[in-house]
Amino acid sequence: MHILITGGTGSLGSALVSRWSESHDITVLSRNPHNQATLKRIAPNVAFVLSDICDKGEIKGACEGQDWLIHTAALKQVDVGEFHPSEFFRVNTFGSKVVSEAWAETHTKENRMALLISSDKAVSSLNCYGSSKHLATALFRRKGFSVIRYGNVVDSRGSFLEIWKKQIEEEKPIMVREPEPTRFFLTLNDAVDLVEDALIQMAGMPDDGAIFVPYGLRAFSILEVAQYIAKEYGCDIEYESLLPYEKAHEILIANGEGAISISSLLAIVTPKWESSAYTSGEYASDKVERMKPEEVLEAVSWRL
Repeated sequence: MHILITGGTGSLGSALVSRWSESHDITVLSRNPHNQATLKRIAPNVAFVLSDICDKGEIKGACEGQDWLIHTAALKQVDVGEFHPSEFFRVNTFGSKVVSEAWAETHTKENRMALLISSDKAVSSLNCYGSSKHLATALFRRKGFSVIRYGNVVDSRGSFLEIWKKQIEEEKPIMVREPEPTRFFLTLNDAVDLVEDALIQMAGMPDDGAIFVPYGLRAFSILEVAQYIAKEYGCDIEYESLLPYEKAHEILIANGEGAISISSLLAIVTPKWESSAYTSGEYASDKVERMKPEEVLEAVSWRL
């Protein structure tokens, strides 16, 4: 398969390249030449396009001849989005419009496997990042393309565990926000599995723009993990309040939505009024089975 990955030098994109580069022809489109050079050393057989996703001419050229599109490119820092809403709209929303149009114009309806990577923050969004991804979702689905939404990835770049490790190494307290946040447990490897399963499901579905969410995830308390680390490594904890635009918990389906499991990994979002739609606390991180802190750290091989 020929696969185009926008934002392919980010955490998920790099993980997809690592999984697929030996079995597929991969093209990575991103706008950071330094990250491209780093990834090129790891995956020398991958093709690279240096471009902004808002450049439709470049995007159309990159789409030509591709079988699958994985659209991961986005600005994702929630706090930054509150101070730069125009840029988040330009990249996340308008950029997704450009990508979806370019893909639609270069592919027939019989060969239009396109998947947008969205976020739990697009559900009942409280911040600019979530709002920009919610609109991107609508634009992709309007073209008949699919979307997968999930929460934070525990071993991605800039994760709270990465930040804590640096704080401990600098002999600073680890920072925890309150009230107690919870998160679904999802690794980069898990995220790649979800993308692969979504592509399998899409191949057998009508061209109507599905929304997929992870099914059967466990969750964990960030505070409990912090307390365990503090006890094990003798560091201090400092507390600060959640910011007004932050959510304490990850929620994968909104009011007015339901979800039906379609595989061991994924559920598909449906209108809640459909009698077959299954709505449950299992799509909210504060209501599912909770992992022990040591399980979380062991699962990501976290060590100082």
